[in-house]
Amino acid sequence: MLSFIVTPETALETRKRWLEFIKDPGPVVVGVTQGSQCTGPAYEFMFNLEKRCRDLGIRKKVNITFITPEPFLGHLGIGGITGSNFILKKLLPMFRINYITNAEIQEVSSKNIVLKSGQSIPYKFSMIMPMFKGAKVVRDSIELGTTDAFIPVHNTYQHTQYSNIFGVGIAADLPVKFRTPVPIGVPKTGYAADESAKTATENIVRLINGKTKLEAKPMSKIPDICIMDAGDKEMLSITDSLLKPRKFSIVIPNPFYDVCKLMFEKYYLWKVRYGYSMLP
Repeated sequence: MLSFIVTPETALETRKRWLEFIKDPGPVVVGVTQGSQCTGPAYEFMFNLEKRCRDLGIRKKVNITFITPEPFLGHLGIGGITGSNFILKKLLPMFRINYITNAEIQEVSSKNIVLKSGQSIPYKFSMIMPMFKGAKVVRDSIELGTTDAFIPVHNTYQHTQYSNIFGVGIAADLPVKFRTPVPIGVPKTGYAADESAKTATENIVRLINGKTKLEAKPMSKIPDICIMDAGDKEMLSITDSLLKPRKFSIVIPNPFYDVCKLMFEKYYLWKVRYGYSMLP
């Protein structure tokens, strides 16, 4: 039972398979495909699954393996954050989770995931984050997007060829500026998506008002603020720039409560509901 969680439909299908799995548990594989731009949610899913197995009293029957194309745990497609590798290397063994870095999936059968290295990992339930492609409208439009259907943009979020077209967030192309043994994509995080959209909106307003000086804010230089679920725990990551070089980055673990994400959810919904989009 292999699944993923990036659309409402696939998330519901994953839930259905999970409910079947807990009736007859066995080995689990959670991971990320090579080239995927979304590594963080795989970690969250893994930790939440492990916690749920403990809650249900089936953890002893569930051998969990995490596979990732990252060269090291906590790379996350952004070169790592200060403390991320150290913390994850401590947490996974603590929770009896096996892990394989530099993993490249070669084949998936109904019972095994085979890596390019030749290693075959059995599973009864699996969730693998896929590599993303751009929107169908971009794929179907000649010369509008990259080969993966993302919009190539300037730092103003205008299309590099068509200045009246803007691309923000995950729709915008963010080229990989580093090399890893196994390819891994760059995540367009929620905060970066929010800030790029604000920049594009400001520039559209300026153009409508006849102004030519536009605001430039490279997505790679937008700060990263992220809260990672980890069962009943969480990790807060803060950087002054999404990609390196950086002046500041840190991961702050909260091993006692998982309240930050709940607080952020309530804040964000309040902000959107009352139109305070200018707030962070």
